Amino acid sequence: MDTYQTTLLRAVQLLEADDLSRAARLCQQLIDAHPDGVGAYHLMGRILSAAGRPDDALQALDRAAKIAPDEPEIRFDQALIFQEAGRLEDAVTHWRAGLDISPRTTEAWMHLGGSLYEMGRLVDAERAYHQATEVDPEDPMAHFNRGLTLEALGRYADAVRAYQEVEIIDPMDVDAILRLVEMFLVLDRPADALAALIRARRLRPGDLDLRSRLHRLTTEYPTARPEAEQRARQLFDSPERWCNAALSAERRGDRPAAIKALRRALEVDGDHPTARHLYDAYNGNASQSPPPGYVQQLFDDYAPRFEGHLVEELGYRLPVAMFELQQRLHLPTARLLDLGCGTGLVGESFRTASEEIIGVDLSGRMLSIARTKDVYDALYQADLVDWLRQGRGQFDLMTAADVLIYMGAVERLLGAVTQRLHPHGGVLLSTERLDGEGFALQENGRYAHSRAYIGRVAAASGLRVGFIGEVEIRRAGTAGGWETGDLILLQPVA
Repeated sequence: MDTYQTTLLRAVQLLEADDLSRAARLCQQLIDAHPDGVGAYHLMGRILSAAGRPDDALQALDRAAKIAPDEPEIRFDQALIFQEAGRLEDAVTHWRAGLDISPRTTEAWMHLGGSLYEMGRLVDAERAYHQATEVDPEDPMAHFNRGLTLEALGRYADAVRAYQEVEIIDPMDVDAILRLVEMFLVLDRPADALAALIRARRLRPGDLDLRSRLHRLTTEYPTARPEAEQRARQLFDSPERWCNAALSAERRGDRPAAIKALRRALEVDGDHPTARHLYDAYNGNASQSPPPGYVQQLFDDYAPRFEGHLVEELGYRLPVAMFELQQRLHLPTARLLDLGCGTGLVGESFRTASEEIIGVDLSGRMLSIARTKDVYDALYQADLVDWLRQGRGQFDLMTAADVLIYMGAVERLLGAVTQRLHPHGGVLLSTERLDGEGFALQENGRYAHSRAYIGRVAAASGLRVGFIGEVEIRRAGTAGGWETGDLILLQPVA
């Protein structure tokens, strides 16, 4: 790292520590020494904004924007200052400018919606919030704000659907449930209103206002109460509901709430695969493999947003990295088997290099997307080990991108691979690395494997490690940086 970047990083640390004067001095030194350095002007704008000097902050950000007109974060920082100053028209202009460059930024769409709502431009605000839900379908606040805007527009049925999305994502969001109560009453759906109020009451048993309101509604609509109780029970006793609550709590960083929700899911269905797997992961329990049905359920649910999230947002690199390694090592690819093929990302990367590509996956919904790409000669929905053991014919190359991380123990897989691999062929696979020995279930619900474990199991299966190296797999969420793992080539022992 050069001196400029080192000093800039130190200034960032000072800003995060709220030492604004020292951070500003370091930035000014960088500006004086490097008048065309965008990073120092950009950071100076943030420092001055934090110091309560919005006009000076905007001057610094204007300079940064002239140097780097295609940097969206500069536009977003300008927009935020305008928004906080009540200059909403300017805020909207700059939110839109940043989004023109980086249209998949949920937070910016949310801020744009907020500015437009405050200006009374409800139709435009609803469109912005809708776009936020398109970029991140699992952001409950985007759906909630869209619901509020739809209410203001008098589109009550659409508002109901927005609030229901919030409850699906976070079943413990009482505010969304209470908005549903209001919407159902406006729409003259008393049984649904009562059912929602019963759910809210069960989530806040000590809330006397909710208790009183439930009594009043029950008195007003006495014949609706039995149906409402049944609907509330069906929703409240759904294990999927509590798994969603756990995932939402985990995203908020509230691990105790996540574990509590999973306990509730397991009380309803002790064999629910997602609840059991996440409960083990969050509690640090040892696990040899995920429960039956977990992986298929996970990817059937994930399929509609898989590529938008993994490829577009997280910059998923494994298929390309595998193809680059195959080209560098001149591995045979005439007949390729893509294990855990998903939506076909590996198939797309290897299509021009292979005469025949076969894909196998557990998830029918992922395979449906893969079929639309027309890059596979055949696709099969099956357990990978069962398919390998039951079929005939050998393959020159097998790929398993992000497969082992959902398997845990790999003895059965590598043993089955050996039966179908050409003597001069190879297997390209990826792992999330575990330091030490063996493999372990991580808190994120995926498995990590040590290099020693993979090498030991490979040897026992008649395979040797032909290559192993670190690979960037995907971005580490929105925090920047990359999640890394191992890219491994296994080949039959001569």
